[in-house]
Amino acid sequence: MTTHLPPSEPFKIALNNAHAAMRRKDNRAAHHFAQQAREIDPTREEPWLIMAAVASPAGSLYYLQEALRVNPDSDAARKGIAWALKRLPPVTLPEPEPEPLRAQVTPRRTIPTLSGVMIAMLVLAAGLWLYRSAGQAAQQVAQFWQSPAQLAPTGSPASQVSFTNTIIHTPTPSRPRVATATPPAPPQENPEPVPAVEVAEPAHEQARPSTNYTVQRGDTLLAIALQFDIEVQEIISANAIANPSQIGAGQQLIIPGAGDSAGNSGGEARQSDASPASAVPAPPAQAGKIILVDISDQQLYAYTDGALTHQFTVSTGRANSTPLGRFQIRAKEDSAWSNIWAFWMPDWMGFSYYANGAENGFHALPVSSSGKTLWEDQIGAPVSYGCVVLLPQDSIQLYQWAEVGTPVEIQP
Repeated sequence: MTTHLPPSEPFKIALNNAHAAMRRKDNRAAHHFAQQAREIDPTREEPWLIMAAVASPAGSLYYLQEALRVNPDSDAARKGIAWALKRLPPVTLPEPEPEPLRAQVTPRRTIPTLSGVMIAMLVLAAGLWLYRSAGQAAQQVAQFWQSPAQLAPTGSPASQVSFTNTIIHTPTPSRPRVATATPPAPPQENPEPVPAVEVAEPAHEQARPSTNYTVQRGDTLLAIALQFDIEVQEIISANAIANPSQIGAGQQLIIPGAGDSAGNSGGEARQSDASPASAVPAPPAQAGKIILVDISDQQLYAYTDGALTHQFTVSTGRANSTPLGRFQIRAKEDSAWSNIWAFWMPDWMGFSYYANGAENGFHALPVSSSGKTLWEDQIGAPVSYGCVVLLPQDSIQLYQWAEVGTPVEIQP
């Protein structure tokens, strides 16, 4: 409900403009307005969180650390740091260069120097020995040629001639091989049988189902990947996208592994286009676009020419305060301020007026003046004051899909 009277506080206006730019996926404008809000009030953590949300994982670490400096108890900043660290590329350490081989130099052996007198004596002794040996050998050869008939037959021991001073080269005996076989173990008496061990087959991880997503105006692959908490390359591979920068509104994309928790980084499954909470009601007999809200199961159905385009889990008004009947969207605003309840309502689309000029409408989870998001864990239960409230990612899709004049039907 709103009377559309924005507050005059400059900090709130700058922060609201930053939130609106984020929903338009205008990261540069969101950073600008968040920085403007930080300059107005440097003691608040919200501007730092917005600048971290629109920065790269590496750049967001700086802004998140500043948010922790401003508010050391900030749970959002700690979760953001964990998210950024998971998406940082791994650091590859350079391999150490091999140490150059060094030549091993064997020291030369030194030969003791002999004096000249000792060398002369050795030479003289060697010459006398050779002379004597040569003379004895010549004498034996001469006797052999002079008396050949006295030689005994071959093979007789007496006929073998012994030559003295003959050098006999005996081969160096080779080292015997040592057997290295392990001796057999002694037999055991009455050995117990070893029980057979059953090896269990490795469990195969069950593949997570995929879902389909319709590209909305202004979508990028990065924004879609962040919405479903997967990597951009997974979407590119699943859809064989040749040029990631050329995707158009209305294009159908396969989102791999997002069928059970699409777009929910908090770990709780949420309802999306591919996981309805209940049976889809029959489409209204009406051409064009129409929005149907079923209060009994807290579901919103969006149809185009009778075909279901979107289905979202919503929260309607407590104590049956959401009006029943047929309406149409009267106005759209990126973010509206409620003077009655003192909170912001992002992606506002009003459809019903009541007394005192107040209005009911569709919007994302409300944000208090301090920047806190309300009712985050209560989607699917009637908690609002009459409006139909959606999760932020669902509200953006509905806001981009619906137009002023789109019929709205709310049934019990």
